Amino acid sequence: MKIVIPGDPEAQPRLRAFYRGGHVHHFDPAKKEKDHLKAHLQDFLSRTYPSYEFPRNPRISFFFYCKIPTAMPKRLRWYAERGLLRKRTRPDGDNYVKLYFDCMNEILIEDDSHATLECVDKFFHAQPKTIIYLDEADEILNMPADEIGRFEESCEWIREKMASLRGYISRPYEGIPLFSVSKPPPLTTFPS
Repeated sequence: MKIVIPGDPEAQPRLRAFYRGGHVHHFDPAKKEKDHLKAHLQDFLSRTYPSYEFPRNPRISFFFYCKIPTAMPKRLRWYAERGLLRKRTRPDGDNYVKLYFDCMNEILIEDDSHATLECVDKFFHAQPKTIIYLDEADEILNMPADEIGRFEESCEWIREKMASLRGYISRPYEGIPLFSVSKPPPLTTFPS
C-alpha cells in the first residue's frame, strides 16, 4: 500500500511541561498536526480500502520530501527540485517517524511495536510530501541456509572481538593496547 501525504513533513517535538497550581502538567505541542494527519489517514483508508484489516507483521518505509530552503546554492537546486538531493540537516529521520507512527496506531497498524521499519529517507523536493509504503513482512526470516551460516559466522566473529576488547579495556594499564590491531573483514565478505 502506498500512502502520499501532501505538505511539508512534520517532526515529533518534545513534550512541553508547565507548572500550575503546585503541579507539573505536560502537553503535546504537535496535537493539531497529529489530529490533522489522523483524519487524512482515516479518510484515505475509508476511500481506498473500505474493508481494511491490520497486517499481522507490518513492514513500513518512509520517504520524506521536504521543502527546498531559499538559501540553497543554484548548483544543488536542480537536483533538489527533482527529489535527488538528500536532506542531511535536522530534524532527524527518527523524529519524523515517531510522529507518523503515533498517527498510524489503531488506524493503519495495530500497534507500532509490531511494525518493522524498513527504510527511512529524507530528500528535498519542489513539492513537499511524505510517502509511506506499508506491506506485510514474513514472520519467519526467509533466508537460504548458506546465508544463515555466513550470518552466524559473522556474529560469532563480532562476539569474539567484543570479548577480546572487554579484556583489553578491563586492564588498560598493563601495556596492552586499548583496541585490537587486526582489521574487521570487508562488508562484502564474511570470515571463514
